[in-house]
Amino acid sequence: MAHGFIRVALTIAFGLIMSLACAGEILVAEGGQVFDYSESAAPKPVITASSFDPTGQLLAAAGDDEAVYIWNARTGRLLHRLVAHGDWVRSLAFSADGQILATAGSDRQIILWHAKEGRKLRTIGKGDQNIAAIDWSSDGKLLAAAGFGKTIALYKASTGVLQAELVACCADINAVVFSPDSQLLATAGVDGHIRLFHTKDGSVNLDIGANRRRIRSLAFSPDGVRLVSAGDDAAIRVWNLELGKEEFSLRAKGKIYSLTFCSSGRLATAGSDNMVRLWDLESKKQVGELRGHTGTVATISAWNGRLVSGGFDTTVRVWSLPQDPIVDFPLQPRAESKLALP
Repeated sequence: MAHGFIRVALTIAFGLIMSLACAGEILVAEGGQVFDYSESAAPKPVITASSFDPTGQLLAAAGDDEAVYIWNARTGRLLHRLVAHGDWVRSLAFSADGQILATAGSDRQIILWHAKEGRKLRTIGKGDQNIAAIDWSSDGKLLAAAGFGKTIALYKASTGVLQAELVACCADINAVVFSPDSQLLATAGVDGHIRLFHTKDGSVNLDIGANRRRIRSLAFSPDGVRLVSAGDDAAIRVWNLELGKEEFSLRAKGKIYSLTFCSSGRLATAGSDNMVRLWDLESKKQVGELRGHTGTVATISAWNGRLVSGGFDTTVRVWSLPQDPIVDFPLQPRAESKLALP
């Protein structure tokens, strides 16, 4: 392994000691920093959505108790518990400048919040289908939402007005994600197919018969060249969009619920084996494991050498990742949100 890890104790930003051990060529980290809920969160929620804001100052998570939690990502102090949804909150996303947090779920609505103040701004997109996934475009112009239906809704961020409805390749969508340049939108779901759309006109760019079973998560590489898919078949498939073909695949254990790029060459996946796995895409090998969850890890998100994980065991954990010479987030200046704050 390039970094030559040995047994060591690593103090992360929160003062927690995280023990690391070299297991062959796999770096193992135990525990992570567990973020606390407010006393009003009883029982604690199953967590199915999480994200750092683009500055790394805030951390948001949500799940089946209908609430959204926002912490100071550095100190772990709970800043806000947001209550407005009427059912499970299944997805959340910060706007490109970090000012606005969008949340959505089984109550079929998208709620926009002032992220720092914890103030509700507006509700948009009250539709006829549960929402499983949302994402902001990096240019701040569009918000995409999809779920238990065959259409993907594209909303204009400046007004919250529905701009287009795109026809998906199946009627149960789990993942929607914009490319880093905002030119493409990738979608996938129960049938294991990926459909990419041009965001400019809504036309189909490419259909990929990707995985054998449900795809639960998609992620573009920071340069937009690669698209990675994963889900119930435990396969991690890496697609080169410039070549228009699959580059290679990796194999995890159990269903994969979430994946994210940690840097240009490092990928993290999480799922039903109760852990987060770290992968090096150059060597095409697993290089790390983050252990501590006692249930399915349903959501992960990375920012600048840190990773948040949440899942069925009701914990939200923050990890300091091993030093990586190619950690490079953010790659470009963030566009300002096109939705004016009151």
